Formats: sequence, C-alpha cells, structure tokens
Amino acid sequence: TERPKDRKTERPKDRKTERPKDRINFGFISYELFVDSIQLNDCISFGLSDFRSFGLVFVFLPDCNKYFFFVKIIRMTIAVLANEEQKNEWNEKGVADGVEVLWCGSVRTLVATSADVYVDLTFINDRERIEKYKMREGFPFFVNAVEETAANIGHGVIRINAWPGMLKRDLLEVAIAEPDQAIVVEEVMKLLGWKYIIVPDIPGMITARVICSIINEAYYTFGDGISSKEEIDIAMKLGTNYPFGPFEWVELIGIDKIVSLLKRMSIENARYDVATSLLEEYKKNS
Repeated sequence: TERPKDRKTERPKDRKTERPKDRINFGFISYELFVDSIQLNDCISFGLSDFRSFGLVFVFLPDCNKYFFFVKIIRMTIAVLANEEQKNEWNEKGVADGVEVLWCGSVRTLVATSADVYVDLTFINDRERIEKYKMREGFPFFVNAVEETAANIGHGVIRINAWPGMLKRDLLEVAIAEPDQAIVVEEVMKLLGWKYIIVPDIPGMITARVICSIINEAYYTFGDGISSKEEIDIAMKLGTNYPFGPFEWVELIGIDKIVSLLKRMSIENARYDVATSLLEEYKKNS
C-alpha cells in the first residue's frame, strides 16, 4: 500500500498584495493584465493606488454583488545623465505616469544602469565616451547632440536638441540616422507624454541653425556700430515676438556652443562665417 503523499497547504493570498498574474513584454514596454473579483464593500480598500495604470476598467455584476476589474499597466524605466540645469529643465517639462527616471552622474553609471531607455544630455563627441555606449547596444539611446549628426556618431544613437531652454519647449526636435528608428522614437515619446518632431540629421537641426544665424547677423550689426546689444535685443523681441533677443540667447545657450555650430555650418556655406565681433568676444571669454 502506497503511503499517501503529503499535501502542501497553500497559504491564502493576501488580496492587498497580490501581484498581476500575466505579463507580456514587447520591446521595452511591459504590459500587465490583472483580473480578479472582490466583494463590493472591499473595492475601496483593495489598494489600486499601487498600480500606475494607463487603462482601468470596472465591470459590476449585480447578481453576485462583485466587481471584476482589468488593469493594463505600461511601465518604462529611463536612465538619464544630466547636469543640474538639465535636470531642472527635465523636471519642469515632466513625464507621464508610468515612467521611472533614474538619474546618473557619469557615463560609466549611465551604461551600468539597468533601464529600458538611455539619455545622455551631457554628450560630447568623444570616441571613448561613444565606445561605452556599446554596453547598451540594442537599447534606445538618445543624446543631446546639436552640432554632430547621428550618422557620424554611429552606434544607433538618436539625437535630440536639449540646448539650454530647448528641452522644456512644447515640441522636442529629434534627428535619426535610420528610418526604422522613427518607430522607437514614437513609442518612447508617447510613453513620456512629449510632443516631438523628426528633423533632418544635419548640424544644428532646425531651431539651433535659425537661432545661430540670427545671433551671427546681430553681431555683424553690433560690430558695424549700427546699434547696441540692448537695442538689438529689444527690436528683435518686439518685431518678431521672440522670447529672447539674440544676445540674450547667447547668455542662455553659451557663446562656445554658438561659435562651434557656426564654424561647423560655415564648412557647408560661407554665409555662416562667424562675425568678427562674435569671434573676438568668444576669444576674450575663453
């Protein structure tokens, strides 16, 4: 006679801590489906606030006095390397619910962090730095590269314009080297809750090229002694309804970034040659 097998007594599950039963991973997005039934009087105390949900549907069945509920959860973890100013600008812009931001203090920490998406807002065109990106090859990797193109940087990076004042704008400029990356950009921006526009993968993208051109012309005017910096700023803001005048843009963005981009653009077209007065001020402040 066989000895009856011991039956393990299952401990009743605590409804308040029960986790979703099914999870489907698609790319870097996690979909969790939670289906359960609870007594009507318990529905408030169940702890639905634990879920970061984009979709929540309740169905009440009167015959059994129970609620059936379905929760679809979408989560994205994004690792971001930024200085304090960029971090403040990011926080001012904000992200949608369901997005967890992991702040990093160095490139080494950034690539060592486990995340779904990576962002380097302090990017500089350094080969050693870019080689470290290989540790996260295959993951969406966004870099604040206004001057350098994504094609030249390589490693499948996606460019964004995060110059000072640009990140918190309603529309984020994005440049890609491969058409297939447009799908990744769409999914990431949708989860962040950000509006964006894909622009040509050229030095300066769109906004930076326009601003630098205006600044350069303003310095030509200033250098010729036609008007003062203050007068030019006032005239531009009143005449074009720009938020800043050209010299105020220089203070905000940084004269080094302006001169560097103009020099890069002047390789393609001589009309972007840096104004003498702008170069003199740059050298004086360097």
